[in-house]
Parts: sequence; structure tokens; C-alpha cells
Amino acid sequence: MSPPDRQTGYHYSPSSGVGGSQVGAAVAVIFGVLLGTMSWLLLGRAGLSTVMALLGVSVVGMVLSYISWQNMSLLVSIWLFTMSGFRAYAMIYMPFLPDISLERVLAVWILILFAMRLIMRRDQIRGPYTLDIILVLHTLYILANVTYIGNKVHAHEWAISSVSPLIGYFIGKNMMSRDKDVRFLYIVFFVILIYYYTQSIAQKFDIDVLIWPKAILNRYKGQWPAGRSRGPFLHPPLFGQMMAMFIPVQFYFFYRMKMRLGRFLVLISIGLSGLGLLYTYTRGPWLAGAIAVLVLGVMRPRYRQLMAALGVLLAVAGFIGVLQAAHSELLQSRFGDTMTIGNRLAAMSAALRMWRDNPLFGIGWFNWEAVYPFYHRGEHIPLFGYVTRHMGKGVVIHDIYWGRLAEEGLLSVGLLTAAVAITWFRFRYLWARVHSSDWLNRDGLAVVAAVFAAYAAGGLVIDFRYFDLVNVIPYLFMGILAGYQIPDHPPPPRPYRNWTPPRFMSSSDQADPTAGQV
Repeated sequence: MSPPDRQTGYHYSPSSGVGGSQVGAAVAVIFGVLLGTMSWLLLGRAGLSTVMALLGVSVVGMVLSYISWQNMSLLVSIWLFTMSGFRAYAMIYMPFLPDISLERVLAVWILILFAMRLIMRRDQIRGPYTLDIILVLHTLYILANVTYIGNKVHAHEWAISSVSPLIGYFIGKNMMSRDKDVRFLYIVFFVILIYYYTQSIAQKFDIDVLIWPKAILNRYKGQWPAGRSRGPFLHPPLFGQMMAMFIPVQFYFFYRMKMRLGRFLVLISIGLSGLGLLYTYTRGPWLAGAIAVLVLGVMRPRYRQLMAALGVLLAVAGFIGVLQAAHSELLQSRFGDTMTIGNRLAAMSAALRMWRDNPLFGIGWFNWEAVYPFYHRGEHIPLFGYVTRHMGKGVVIHDIYWGRLAEEGLLSVGLLTAAVAITWFRFRYLWARVHSSDWLNRDGLAVVAAVFAAYAAGGLVIDFRYFDLVNVIPYLFMGILAGYQIPDHPPPPRPYRNWTPPRFMSSSDQADPTAGQV
């Protein structure tokens, strides 16, 4: 018999009346009947394939729900990985509606989860809000530009190149603002880089068993320049640009590793990532990677030591002929082709004239191809020479500066310049206050600066405004810098002032004023 209730004195037996186990069994039977009936009706109307697809989506949804509540950083890392060119492989096309893809579903789920956390904890959003307002205004301005003066056919590109980076910024500021989040993010970048250069090297040497997804081998999808690795993006320049932005993370891990074997493996990884970047055969990412490593060396002395060691290893490798496989006709053609320089100078000159005639709002989003023939002409370029009209014929935008100024105008460039200036001052603030034991110490901040440098340098040669991941990464770092919470560290012990050692203390004890204290 159960003990009596403290207030009434009556005894309650679990077997009296309708017990909890019986109610639970009844609910389970009713739920099973309803679920079975719905499955039977759905199977008859939609077919087995649709039912299995819905079942798979349900399982994935439950797994993501569990992951979301356990570790938000892991969900963010999955979102970043799904933007690595996998949109075309798993997308449901929706007429008159935005297409459904995995990274969009994850982005929506992250926003919903953040809204739920915001309801439970109002301190999720923290100021200052100046940078938030500027980036929101820029995103809304681009939408207005697309709607009123731009090419509405390419509104999809606005969603992936403006909305996705903005989501990345808010994730970085409000969800990845702790030191352990930065540590996890750096590990994710390292893992993604390993995947990238593995795909690049495997494609170069036709190791098909290592290539995934297999759509990389389909030459009828995306860009297929012969002999150049294009990775899951199906786009060699973008593939190389992403590797150039992730390469600096390896240098940070080299000094985080305590074991010599770990450092040796990181050195091998740095060499393989260099080969992976080389096999994209795109000069813009080459320049971006070199400048990123140079920034590391300029900002931190320990990175200069590693760069010197890598330079010696590279010289030895070149001497013994390890890199002879990279010496090919394609490599010589990429170094020797100077016609593209004239083409891009002609496009830059035309872009400046477009901006001169449309200074504030530009010619409109994705209107370059329609407007360029009216501004293209043969002319003399200072420090280069004469560029013929035939040389620059049909050239598309190849940068994120003059092209943005021409299409989006001074309003867009001004907002982004203000955002960069605020981020720079925040960077200087953290540089003066971070602790050496944290992951986002000065070495970690140097990696952030190198990533920004790679982005800015690559944008001189490649127009990657209309892609998502390459723009999400700098926005994510902007958010992390804006919202980073510097961990509290106990102050160092202060030496005693006006303290003289007693006569009975030895000389070694006199050097330590706290000797003998408990």
C-alpha cells in the first residue's frame, strides 16, 4: 500500500481507477491508428517514393532538432558546409516561389530557433546596433534596386548574396560570440579545407573514388574548363577563392598543437592545400592566398618563423623535382596570358563611366550585359597602353569594387565602407584587450585579418558578389567581432610594495615575497 497523503491522510493505489499506464496505452493505440490511416491514404495518393522522401525529411528534421538544442555551433557548421556548392544537387524547384534547398531550410530553422531562444531569454540580442542597422539597410537597398531599376529575373541571386550573408552576421554576433564558439568554428574551417583540397587533388589526378559528390565529374553542369579543378562549386575561380580564405586557419593550428606529430601533419596539410589551390589554375585565388599568408607574417612574429620554414621546404621540394607535375602547358598559359588584363581594364574603365552617369543608384542590379555595349570603347589606359575595342568586347564584371559601383551605385558602396570602418575599429579594440590563453587571441585575430585580406584581394580579380558562402564568411567574422564576449581572467598577483625581507630569510626566499605563506 502506498503511504498516505500528507494533507488528506488517504491512501492512493496505482491500480485503482484508470491508471496512468492504461491511459498511456490508449493514447498510443489511438495515435498508431491515426498515423497508420494517414500513411495508408498518403501512400495511395502520393506513391511510395513520396512517402519515403517525407519520412527521410522527418528523420532529418528530428536529428536537426536534437542537434540544435544540444549544440548550436554544430548546426551552424552544417549550414556552412551545405553552402559549399551542394545546392544544385538537392533542390526542389518551386514555380513562383523561392526554391527549396538544404541550406535554406537550415537557415530558416536557425532563425526559428533563435526566435524561440529570444522569447525565453531577452538578452540574446546585444548592442551596439549601428553595424546591424547599416547591414540591414544595405540588404534592403539592394532589394529595392532589384525591384525598381535592376533585372528582376535575377532576384534569386539577391537572396543568396545579400540575405544569406546578413543571416551569417547575426549568427556570428548573437550565437557565436563566445571563445568556445570561435574554437569550434576554426575546427570546422580546417575540416572543410581538408575536404576542398582532397577534391582538387583527386580531380587533377583523376582519382574518381575520392571525388564526392559525383556531380563534379559531370561536365555538363557548371563550368568545365579542361584540366582545372572545380570542386563541389563546379566553378574553379570560386573553388580556389574559398581555399585561399581557409588556408590561414592551418597556421593557427600549427602553434596550437602540442605534439610534434600533430605539427608535422599540419605542415603536410598546408602543403596539400597549396597544391589544391594551384590546381584550380586561377590567378585571383593565387593572389588572395599569397596576400593572406603575407598578412599573417606581418601581424605576428611566430607566423613569420613558420613562413620561413615553409619557404625552405618549398625550395628543397622544387630542387628535387617534387613539383614537376605542376609544370605544365596549362600553368604556363595561365601565367603568360596577358589579354585578360586588357579585357578587365577595359571593363573597369567602362564601369567608371557608368557610375559617372548614374552616381547614386548605379545602372541597376544585373544590368551590366545590357548597358556595357554603350560604354565600351577603345582607349588608352595609363601604365598599360592602348586597349582596343575588340579586346574588351563582351567582357563581364570581374571584380567586387568597380562592378558594384557601376551596378549598385555610391549608396551601396558607402554603406559597405561604413560597415568595414566600424569592423576595423572593433578589431583594434579587441586586439588591445584579448588574452593570450584564449582562442581568439592575437594569433586568432591575425587569422581573421588574413581571411578578410584574402577576400579583398580575390575580389580584385573575381566577381563573387552573387554567391553565398564566399560572402557569408566575412559577414560571419564581422558578427563575431561585433559581439565577441572577452572571457574574464583573474588579475595577475601584484608584488608587495615597501616590503623588506626579515634577516633570517635566505636569499632565495627574499626573491619571492610570498614564500612560506599558506
